Amino acid sequence: MGHESAVRPSRPGKDGSARTGGSALDLGADNSTPSAIISSGIDWRLVDPSADAVAGLNLSKGLSPAMRSVLAHWAAKSGVGEADAQAIIDALSGVERMMVSVHEGQVMAAVTRRGTEATLPTVEQGWKAASATGNKLLLGYAPAVDQILQSLATDNSPDASRPLAGIDVWAVGAGALLGPQAAGAGMVRFSITGSIQDRFAMEAAFEFESKPDLGCLPNWVTARDGVRIEGNLVRMSLEGEAAQHKLEQLVLSPLVDSLRVARNLQNHPVASER
Repeated sequence: MGHESAVRPSRPGKDGSARTGGSALDLGADNSTPSAIISSGIDWRLVDPSADAVAGLNLSKGLSPAMRSVLAHWAAKSGVGEADAQAIIDALSGVERMMVSVHEGQVMAAVTRRGTEATLPTVEQGWKAASATGNKLLLGYAPAVDQILQSLATDNSPDASRPLAGIDVWAVGAGALLGPQAAGAGMVRFSITGSIQDRFAMEAAFEFESKPDLGCLPNWVTARDGVRIEGNLVRMSLEGEAAQHKLEQLVLSPLVDSLRVARNLQNHPVASER
């Protein structure tokens, strides 16, 4: 399905050495970067192998009134009516975690449900839903779902991901996805984490090919955003309305994709498929 993932960690070769080739955006062996830390919380077996970005929602604490309000706001910004938005949010009440991978506009999601369901939702044309490991559900672009199911059939490795404590929403992806300014400035990848349950807070890191010049950064990176440069990294820390605005500015698209997945979850269930 295209090139190696823009965000997947590089896997070792058969002799244990690091693989060569693949995308220049692979995370590689450096486990200290912000994107690599987020990567440790991802079950990569359930990600589209060609993903340019992966984003997630952590709903393990349930949906607080504040989070419901935020989700309704995101739905409204994507053109969803109030009644439909409420139905989508209600569908999310049965979700513990959701991970959405995107490649060239095609969406693939892995949903961890709160209970073990015997049924699958009907999904939009071109999508597929299937049960995966445990209480996880795969749904989205049918070829991507099929590829992951085929891989799971021969991959007996356990889920090696670790919970991302205190994080409600996260995203990691190729820097070029943030626009031509980001690509022109040499941004390799970005990683973003946010808290939206009780208050808004956001941490972002933008990784560059070399130490960046603040004056050459995209115009959405400003000194008032709490920006600091650390080697090849540009870090950003925001709280309150500023965090909400910046989070929407940078990753609204994958957040809206999450709502699209939830819309499919609310559809009438059909018999389970293995």
